[in-house]
Amino acid sequence: MEMQTLEKIIDVALKNGADQADIVVDSGESITVKSEQGEISSYEVSGTQVLGLRVIKDNKIGSSYCEATDDDTIATLVKQALENAKYSKEEELEKIDVQRSELIDGTKSFKYDTERTQPEKLIEMALMIEKDLMAKDTCLKTPPYNGVGEYIDQSLYLNHLGTKCIEKSKAYACYTAALLEKDGKQSMHVHQSLTRKFQELNPSDCIDVSYEHALGLINGAPVKTGHYDIVFSTDKLAQFFNVFASLFSAKAAINDMNPWKNKLSSIVASPSLTMTDAPLLEKGFAYSMFDGEGNMMSETPLIKDGVLTGFYQNSYTSKKLGQENTFNATRSPKSSLGVGGTNKVISPVEADDSSFNKGTYFEIIAEQGMYSGSDAISGDFSFAASGYLVENGERVRPIKGVTVSGNFYTVIKEISNIGRLVHSNTSATFFSPKIRFASLSVAGD
Repeated sequence: MEMQTLEKIIDVALKNGADQADIVVDSGESITVKSEQGEISSYEVSGTQVLGLRVIKDNKIGSSYCEATDDDTIATLVKQALENAKYSKEEELEKIDVQRSELIDGTKSFKYDTERTQPEKLIEMALMIEKDLMAKDTCLKTPPYNGVGEYIDQSLYLNHLGTKCIEKSKAYACYTAALLEKDGKQSMHVHQSLTRKFQELNPSDCIDVSYEHALGLINGAPVKTGHYDIVFSTDKLAQFFNVFASLFSAKAAINDMNPWKNKLSSIVASPSLTMTDAPLLEKGFAYSMFDGEGNMMSETPLIKDGVLTGFYQNSYTSKKLGQENTFNATRSPKSSLGVGGTNKVISPVEADDSSFNKGTYFEIIAEQGMYSGSDAISGDFSFAASGYLVENGERVRPIKGVTVSGNFYTVIKEISNIGRLVHSNTSATFFSPKIRFASLSVAGD
């Protein structure tokens, strides 16, 4: 979408009585290819574009969104936003006040390869992944999830003060699910590869990892009920922290939905835990140069040496709480002003990972019900898990059919050790060394 079109919409909003106005646009296009039983089962080309207008009139905020930009649609868009503002309550602290003369272009060469991949190559890879996976074991069934895709996204921001931001990105993903049936037992594991360039995709890793865990866990059984040290896979560790992500939200603090509301500068975790939000981390797929209000983003310290150091703030929450704006505003075309994070980074602690070669722990590879079984207010969690019992660095037996439970606020204070080598989750948005949580309750036999 052209900036001139967005400027026209801002002008129409101001001429119709808006005191302030801004626009966010999210657009994207994708090609996804799936294969099944040696044939292409799905080939989809799709595109989306949604524009969201926010206006402020007499300290009242209204918003509306559309998917087209013809004159009639623009007129309706502006009219609806102003009409919605009439019925909202006055909010003196929410302003559109970021003024910058230069265009912020967050599109980086490492994010956006202008060359498109030929559809034939996507088709070839989708067929290859299924074929190579099935060749590993005669007990494998046709993978229910198997494919490859190209995804291109663009974000735009513009306000009535002339602030303009644009950012493009592109990603490729391939994935497969190894579904294994053997001796009346069934096991499945899904793994994906996510990169910014097609040639960097690693379908072999998808195949190897998905088959490794499908085979490794097929004979899993419960362990004896008791307390076990827990080490999550990086994907599951990211998910565990994400369940309780509202703890870093200033908006949740204002709404009395954040138990850490009054914990700034207090000890909330083990002294070994340091966590930072890193929007400009090049290898992070949540890379972003500007926030939802057009501010330049930078690192936000969240926890340092176990002490809560900050919340995600936007201009409204920072004024409301009397705290510094961290420029973590979020706003999609269909949502109101909020706060949120980008790439999470946990700092390494130990000189190496040798401590994970000692003792016994439960390595969690998969789970069910982590979100539904967790309460972000009380911190209590309970979920089904599977993985491996690890003794002195060796996986000695697969585990299935157990329930892990505890309290988040307690377990992050009882981290026994944090390793050295930093791993990424498969979405490349969470980066952390191995973390061993001490003595969680595991219900099994």
